[in-house]
Amino acid sequence: PVVFISARSDWETRVAAYECGGDDFLSKPVINAELLIKTKIWLERWKRQEKNQNLDYLTGLLSYTGFCLGLEKLLKHEDQVSIAFFKVRNMAEINKQSGPCEADRLLVEIGKHLGSCFPLAALRGRWSGATFVLAAAAARQDLELAMQRFHDEFCQDLEAPAGLEICFETKILSPGEII
Repeated sequence: PVVFISARSDWETRVAAYECGGDDFLSKPVINAELLIKTKIWLERWKRQEKNQNLDYLTGLLSYTGFCLGLEKLLKHEDQVSIAFFKVRNMAEINKQSGPCEADRLLVEIGKHLGSCFPLAALRGRWSGATFVLAAAAARQDLELAMQRFHDEFCQDLEAPAGLEICFETKILSPGEII
């Protein structure tokens, strides 16, 4: 945060400080406790905003950016990471037939189901549109089996639209490799 501190407290000075990009204005003499609490509040807001930028607003999963940041951290600690992409192939058709609210409901349900099916150790994200991504320090075969189980459970247990087409692909990612 940019905090202006000045002995001048007239409205012209204050407005000029805000117009120059200031986040706050304190008049001298500054009370240390006030400066500390205002700085703490701004830092908490900044952290909250940064966290929200890394989450997908609809599904609550990691966004593309948040997933990439998490994957970067995971690759620093693991020799290999299995990654799986899956996509609702016919999302445009579902959107057209059932409307955008139903399509969004489906994306929300996928996000919830991903959260409950995969351990906290796995990264779960919405890559873009109707494409989701998972990463875990697990064998590729284990992730493929988990993805197949996710697909089967999701299509059977939840109110998935008739004709839902989900496809997925897995691969092994090593440190330094680009997706």
